[in-house]
Amino acid sequence: MVYGKEGEVCKNTVTINLPADLYAKLEELAADSDSSPTDQLAALIEDAKTRRAWIRALDDMSRQIQRDDNRETEPDQEEVIRHLRKARREIFEAEYAHLYR
Repeated sequence: MVYGKEGEVCKNTVTINLPADLYAKLEELAADSDSSPTDQLAALIEDAKTRRAWIRALDDMSRQIQRDDNRETEPDQEEVIRHLRKARREIFEAEYAHLYR
């Protein structure tokens, strides 16, 4: 029998086959928490959903950090132009500035 809240039999049920040892562990969990195996199964599913959400959030943060790190290591176009102008000015001063003084 499949029980819902407070020992009521659920009308909409699905029968699943579990290995006997797995079902015994599920019953043991249910006995420890004074609930039904169905409640334990539902709680385990919710825990799995929560863990999966945390893993996705960590993966998203990891990808964001990698994107941010790549942005910091790759200079933007304006920075490249500043460096080129600075290098051109230094070359000019070293090679030709004495001609214009």
